[in-house]
Amino acid sequence: MAFDGKEFDEKYKCEDYEKGFKIEKCCSAIEFIDEGRPYYGGTVPPDGEYHNTDNRFYWFRPKNMEEINLLNETFGQGEELFFESDIHNWVCVESAYDDDFWCSRFDWCVEYVERFFKNFGYEVEFKEVNKCE
Repeated sequence: MAFDGKEFDEKYKCEDYEKGFKIEKCCSAIEFIDEGRPYYGGTVPPDGEYHNTDNRFYWFRPKNMEEINLLNETFGQGEELFFESDIHNWVCVESAYDDDFWCSRFDWCVEYVERFFKNFGYEVEFKEVNKCE
């Protein structure tokens, strides 16, 4: 039985339901974009790491420690994945269907893209156009 009293015939269905509820709570409480699979609107972080495109990608920009704590409660699985330094910065949660979560940070993506283009003799510049308040 789920936390809200809804009953399921399989334990994994109940766990999936509760996981979805927690993720939905995060998405409604914290600024986010591109929830979903990459080929259906999700954005895989360009950070040079392997990412399974069958996973789901959630990009969040927490505004305070309360939102950092909510991210850790939802995705941390007992570990701290997000820190005070992530406030006002985009972070990505990659969610696998077996309940594994990984995180990436926007600044890691910027560093990777800059290094990539530098290898080919180019310089790139990033400019934020929608500043987080």
